[in-house]
Amino acid sequence: MGGNQKPKQNKVQSEMQQNDQYEVFKIADMKIDQLKSVLSQRNLATTGSRAELVQRLLDNNGSDEIEVQVPPVMSRANSNANVSAGSNVQEQINELRGALDNIVALLQQSVSNQNVQNEPSRESVTTPMTTTSLQSGNGRKESIKEISETIPELYPTNPQSLTVEQFTDRVSSVVQAYQFDEKCVLLAVYSRLRGVARMWLDAQPRVHTSWNDFSNDLVAEFGVHLDEAQIHRVMGENVRKSNERIND
Repeated sequence: MGGNQKPKQNKVQSEMQQNDQYEVFKIADMKIDQLKSVLSQRNLATTGSRAELVQRLLDNNGSDEIEVQVPPVMSRANSNANVSAGSNVQEQINELRGALDNIVALLQQSVSNQNVQNEPSRESVTTPMTTTSLQSGNGRKESIKEISETIPELYPTNPQSLTVEQFTDRVSSVVQAYQFDEKCVLLAVYSRLRGVARMWLDAQPRVHTSWNDFSNDLVAEFGVHLDEAQIHRVMGENVRKSNERIND
C-alpha cells in the first residue's frame, strides 16, 4: 500500500507544479524567506545574514533578476484582491450616482413647488371689463357708453343743438326713468358736451359730485334769459307760413 501512495503523491505535486506561475523578482528586493526558498531549491546554503543570502544567490544566478514559481493560491489571492478592489470602486460609483439622482429629484421638486406658489389662483383672476360700468339704483349694471347713448349732445353755439334747459331736462328725465347712478350720469354727460361747453367743463376749478349741482352751474353759464319783447320776437320768427311744412 505504501508503494501505491508515493506515485499518487508525486502526481499531485506534478499537477501543482504545472499549475504554478512564474514571476520575475529582483534578487536585491526579495525577502529572506524567498531567498532561503530559492537557495534551498538550488541546494545552496540558507544560513547567514540577508546580505549574504542575496550575494550567494547573485553569484549562483549570474543575474540580478530571477524567475520564481508562485503558487496558484497566491495568484488567485491577487486576482481576488483586484476583483474586490474593482467591486469597491463600482459600489462607490453606484453610490455617487444614486446621490446625484436624489439631488436632481430634490431640485426638480423645489422648482415645481416654486412654480405652484407663483401661479395665480384661478379664483383671484378676473376678466377686465372693456368698458367702465357701475351699478345703478335698480340693481342693474350699465356702462358709461350705454348711458351716454340715451343723452343728446350739447353744443351751445350751434343753432341746431338743444338749449341748455332742454338738455338738462332731458338728462333729468333719463335719470328718473332709468334710475341711473349720478356718478355714471355725470361721466356720460361729460362725454356729450361739445364746443364751448366742453371748454367750460375743462376750465372748472372744482369737480361736481351730483347731477343737480352740475346742471345748475351749466344753466347759469349757458342758459338763455329773454325778456318779454325777445320772447315775442322769437315766437314771431317761428310762426309757420301757410305754404311751409313742419320739417321746413
